[in-house]
Amino acid sequence: MNTEEKLLSWLKKGRLLIEETKHLSPQLSSEIHNLLKELQAKQEPVAPRLYLIVNEGIHPIIEDLKKQYGEDIEYEVVTRENVKLDQEAEVARRVKEILPKYHGREIVIVPGGLPYLITVVYNTVYQITAKHPVYLQLDRDNNRYIEKTLDPRKLMF
Repeated sequence: MNTEEKLLSWLKKGRLLIEETKHLSPQLSSEIHNLLKELQAKQEPVAPRLYLIVNEGIHPIIEDLKKQYGEDIEYEVVTRENVKLDQEAEVARRVKEILPKYHGREIVIVPGGLPYLITVVYNTVYQITAKHPVYLQLDRDNNRYIEKTLDPRKLMF
């Protein structure tokens, strides 16, 4: 059985499950929705990505990213280890220095430190590129990242 036949088989099983299940719990419904989004993302052509790591060194971020997204990911470390809140200008300049080298890439922010500095990185990326970056949130229960994009227009309308 080739890959496409396997997927069709799973699709049939999924349809039967949905028909047999009258009431799904919100948690189960959410899990199914997330799984479908992952499957859809794997079929769509993806733009090359740049992972911006904010505060590398406290957690094994790079190893975790490679496990989930593959060994050949492109990444840049914005900050390492002990960074102070008042270093926001340095952080913004570092992002400004990195982005031109990776023109056309989808920017993914990988948080690992102070929320305020993560916000500085997010806002700097948005101001320079006029695109909302993808934000990775670590799901500790499943030991994987969940992708989020904060686009207020999409949330409100």
